[in-house]
Amino acid sequence: DDILDLVGNVATVGKTLGIDIEKGKLTLPIIHFLRTAPREHRVLLRSLMENKDADKVDRIRNLILPSESIQYARDRARGYIDQARRALTTLPNSEAKSLLDAMAEFVINRPL
Repeated sequence: DDILDLVGNVATVGKTLGIDIEKGKLTLPIIHFLRTAPREHRVLLRSLMENKDADKVDRIRNLILPSESIQYARDRARGYIDQARRALTTLPNSEAKSLLDAMAEFVINRPL
C-alpha cells in the first residue's frame, strides 16, 4: 500500500493516491529515502512534506521515484510475503490455506 500511494495508477488501483503524502505519513519508501538520500534531497523532502502546495504529491513522487526507496519497499514486502507463505506450508491443505496463499501472492503482484 505504501508503494501504491507513490507509484500506483488511479484507474488500476481504484482509489485516490497520494493520501499518505498529503497527511504527512512516513511510509516505508519515505523512511528509506530519508535514511539514504543525499542530504539536500532529504532536506527537500522534509520541506515538501510540511508544505501545503497543490503539486506537493507530484513533487515528492518525482523526488523519490529515481531513488532505490521503492525497490527497497518492494523487497521488504516480498520478504514478508515469502515468510507468510512458508508459514502456510505447515497447515493442512484446505480452501482457506489456498485463499491465504492466493491473497499473499496478489498483494505482492497486484497491478500498479
